[in-house]
Amino acid sequence: MTVGETVNDFYEISSQKATVSFEIENPTIISIDGRNLSAIQPGKTMVDVLASSDNQYAHASFIVEVSSVSYKIEIKPVLNCHLFENILYQTENTCQFSVAIKDYKDNLIQNYNYFTTGQFLTKDVAYFILQNNNDCELIFYSDKLGFCIVIDVKRI
Repeated sequence: MTVGETVNDFYEISSQKATVSFEIENPTIISIDGRNLSAIQPGKTMVDVLASSDNQYAHASFIVEVSSVSYKIEIKPVLNCHLFENILYQTENTCQFSVAIKDYKDNLIQNYNYFTTGQFLTKDVAYFILQNNNDCELIFYSDKLGFCIVIDVKRI
């Protein structure tokens, strides 16, 4: 998780009557409100879960790690491709798309590197152009900012 991120409905339980409680080792790192888990500040913390129903008890533990910065990628297909569930589907040998990489505060990242495990990936002023005949990956990264985003490309 990253600072500011919330995971809704982060757990499932088989009994609707069950009572679920949480004990957070360090509540300055995460918070739990009902079924939502929110990242507050960077760090790691252990969470103990206790569920009870009809005199039956279950216990589990897990660790949550929160990092300070996250990056997200927005891909907008332009020509001969479409995006579904973060996979770029390429319908012809050449496809065109735009990319925006943003940090967790929605600031646009301008300087990053890119390459493909496919044949050719070039960038003009506004768009990336991928020439490729097979499934491949697009890799966008910055050593300076410490991110690497991998996007699967499926040739259909």
